[in-house]
Amino acid sequence: MARKHMEWRENWQAEAAERGVKPEKVFDLIMHHYLIDSPIAGIENPKELRAIYGDEHSRYGIAPDYVFRHRGTNRSVLVEIKRQRAKGNPHEWARKFMTPGILNSIRRISYQLQGVIPVWWVFTDEIASYLRYRRGI
Repeated sequence: MARKHMEWRENWQAEAAERGVKPEKVFDLIMHHYLIDSPIAGIENPKELRAIYGDEHSRYGIAPDYVFRHRGTNRSVLVEIKRQRAKGNPHEWARKFMTPGILNSIRRISYQLQGVIPVWWVFTDEIASYLRYRRGI
């Protein structure tokens, strides 16, 4: 019984990961279109948090999907894209960016001022339409 449960879980995780990549790719295509000849660079799958977690940062659930970086000032804003059906807790994972220690580290890495929240979230799919998730967000 436990083995069957674990096999299903692995399949579920693979499917969820595959579904999550699509909005990230769409976001990247749209941003590249609008950022042509702009002082803002858009970078997919940035390595911004290596200074905090090293190469294994994604195991903590803190791996931004995108970064906007101003070419002149080097200031950045990290973007986390969450797509989910009406299951799970992606809104809780997204909140990890707001913990005081991580937020201060991100401000330092992104060259942002103390009052600036250097993270943007993009919520898509059912997480953006179900009242339960909107309240959690």
